[in-house]
Amino acid sequence: MSKYKKVFDFLSELNSELFSQYFVIDYIEGIFFSEYDIVKKILNISLEQNDIFINNQDFIKTVNKHLENKLDKYENSKITYKEIPNWLDGVDARSEFGELIKFVIEYINEENYDSNCTLFIKIKEEINEMYKNIALEDRIVYSDDDIYKAITVAEIINNNNICWENENYEKILLNFKTTLRLLDNLSLSNIYRQSFINIFSIFDAFVFDTLKKYFENNIQELESFFNPNKSKNEYLKLDFNEIIEFSDIESLHSKMVQTAFEGKYLSNIIRLIDKFIPDFFDDELNLGKVIEAINRRNLHIHKKGIVDNKYLNDINLYGFSENDLAFIDKRYLLDFFKMIAEFGNRISKKFEITL
Repeated sequence: MSKYKKVFDFLSELNSELFSQYFVIDYIEGIFFSEYDIVKKILNISLEQNDIFINNQDFIKTVNKHLENKLDKYENSKITYKEIPNWLDGVDARSEFGELIKFVIEYINEENYDSNCTLFIKIKEEINEMYKNIALEDRIVYSDDDIYKAITVAEIINNNNICWENENYEKILLNFKTTLRLLDNLSLSNIYRQSFINIFSIFDAFVFDTLKKYFENNIQELESFFNPNKSKNEYLKLDFNEIIEFSDIESLHSKMVQTAFEGKYLSNIIRLIDKFIPDFFDDELNLGKVIEAINRRNLHIHKKGIVDNKYLNDINLYGFSENDLAFIDKRYLLDFFKMIAEFGNRISKKFEITL
């Protein structure tokens, strides 16, 4: 059994990468959810987080439209930072005048006014209302000049707070635009597409490495695997001069296996597995879906996911037309993960049974 340990190492590597990709996706989705909680309030929209999985493109288009409108508003804003008077540096925020400034800032944020004159009158009225039940000797007396100065400073601080808030919100929205592309089914940056491609490279290597190791230890089955129809033209051949180059039988077997697999593609090998192990595929692990996934991977590697005639003429399980984007969404990716995990488990068990 020890000589087959490498086969199970390959499976372990595949499953480990599957778990890693699950965590990466979960992490990025978590970032999206936390950012959207903030963005939703900034944009004042009612779409819920999970709507992006229910109707991806409607969600993306709606949110992007609100994003662009809000960003344009920030870009065209006439509000700029104003210089704060130097004398304010000497004012303690806990002092009577500091408390007056804070009071005016709060009033400006909560009430409407049409001029500083109107604001001055309203502030005086509010102060008088606050102190009407307080003895004269206990009241804080603010001069008209104090109130005007407080209004001037409060408006500058309020203006600068708005500028800072707009800048901060603009950064949040720009960052979110990047995050949103990661969950856009039609984007090449889509995390599900990237994960699909990454996992496929591991899966491809897993299949080839596992079968090569198996046939190195079961060389008598190599011919029947690659030549299921027993065609004379398909016989595996090594020249006598090639054979005498090897000092041991293991090296010869390794060369025979390497030669047999040269120039073969994953789709070729999957179809050969179907002939070599007739009950390997079934309704749960569907051969057509495995081949379709391979073809879709090829589209994304070579044609940015755009459907061509080669794809359509092989297996078109999802009703695509030429020039459609064979996108990878979350549901497709998770189904693919389950499929190759099942494939890995089966191929390992089949080898174990053969021993």
